[in-house]
Amino acid sequence: MARTGAGDYSRATLDATMTSTLSPNFMAIRRFLYALHAASDRMEQASIAQSQIRVREPDFDQTRLFDSAYPVGTLRSMPIMERL
Repeated sequence: MARTGAGDYSRATLDATMTSTLSPNFMAIRRFLYALHAASDRMEQASIAQSQIRVREPDFDQTRLFDSAYPVGTLRSMPIMERL
């Protein structure tokens, strides 16, 4: 997340992808990857991340990221959300 805060979306995506590989059940990183891909217009990769999230959260879509009850408070406070 620190790299995203600094605007280094490319490196943030690499770090998040590595983390998701090492911790496949860590849903927070999948949500983060979805936001990174969607904000960077990599919609094919965003769709893959969305499919992975929907395995556990069948109703997931981009609007959930903006729901104050959804567990992405830190992500919501980042400038990347303005790009979604």
